[in-house]
Amino acid sequence: AQYSSANACLLPVGTLHGVAITTTEGLGCCQSGLHPVQKRVADFNGSQCGYCSPGMVMAMYSKLKSLEPSLPTEQDMQLTIDGNICR
Repeated sequence: AQYSSANACLLPVGTLHGVAITTTEGLGCCQSGLHPVQKRVADFNGSQCGYCSPGMVMAMYSKLKSLEPSLPTEQDMQLTIDGNICR
């Protein structure tokens, strides 16, 4: 499978026909358990107001999935969230 992140606000819904979509809610939640990426962000106080956090989590998840079984470098992850803007 090929994984990539996308800016949902800019992606026309018609281009998503036949595409599997995973949202941050689909990764995990407090009731069913957090995904390791979500847990890591929460455990290390990586969230401020919470507006940009879901996008950052999904960008990191996508990067991890696209590199499997390899692991990203610190620079890979910094570049991955570079476009996420915090209010």
